[in-house]
Amino acid sequence: MVTCKCRRPTRVRPTWVDEIFRRMDQFENKLDKLEKNYSFVTSLNAKVIRLEKGTKSIDDRLDQVEKSTQLMSNEYDNHKQNFTDIKAELNKISGQLKTNNSSVNTVDKKLSASLDDMKRENDRLQNELLEVQMKAMSNNLIFYNIPEINDENCRHTIDIFCEEKLKIENPSNIVVTDAYRLGKKGNKIRPILVKFSSFENRDNVKKRAKYLKGLQFGISEQLPLEIQKRRKEKLPIMKQLRDQDVKAYFVKDKIFVGGKEYTP
Repeated sequence: MVTCKCRRPTRVRPTWVDEIFRRMDQFENKLDKLEKNYSFVTSLNAKVIRLEKGTKSIDDRLDQVEKSTQLMSNEYDNHKQNFTDIKAELNKISGQLKTNNSSVNTVDKKLSASLDDMKRENDRLQNELLEVQMKAMSNNLIFYNIPEINDENCRHTIDIFCEEKLKIENPSNIVVTDAYRLGKKGNKIRPILVKFSSFENRDNVKKRAKYLKGLQFGISEQLPLEIQKRRKEKLPIMKQLRDQDVKAYFVKDKIFVGGKEYTP
């Protein structure tokens, strides 16, 4: 049996197909130009779909829109009435304040009295704090210009100072609970803060500061910063009194002369 191998005739694409492809290309170009509006159209379409799904007919949609509009109108009227009421109340209060100055003056007086009370309370608390600080520092003295040495034992340094400079025969009777340099080590000699076991011990040492007259050393009480500030402000008065050979001295932040507070 002989098989005949025949070639299928070549099909020629009709011209109307080419025309369709050409038009599709043109349509595609137009779609490209409309791409910027695509998202807007999609969004609008989605809203229409939701609206259509939520209603059964055009009449239903119109009815819903009308009801929503009425609700919005009612809500607006309610807010408008509330604002009207508030405005009327504010006008009423404003009128009362304008016609009743005595009430305003009463409020001002009460506020002023409250501020005065707060100021007095603040001053009282500040004075109490200063008293607490003074009490905590009452057994302390500060020694100035005592040369520093390496690996210094400040208690031992003070014992030697009391014996050699303050002429205390038995410095062991002066009980020191703590002693240390104030501040960071540098070029200047740091003062030594000395805490004594009792005010009596501290006072005995302070009274012998007269032996330091004409020397480089000095001794002073430890005082709160506020008391130091107040004393500094009164130093010109103190200097003036001493220039007149008046025996004046400080007690806390006050100047005393002859056992009484001095008032210029």
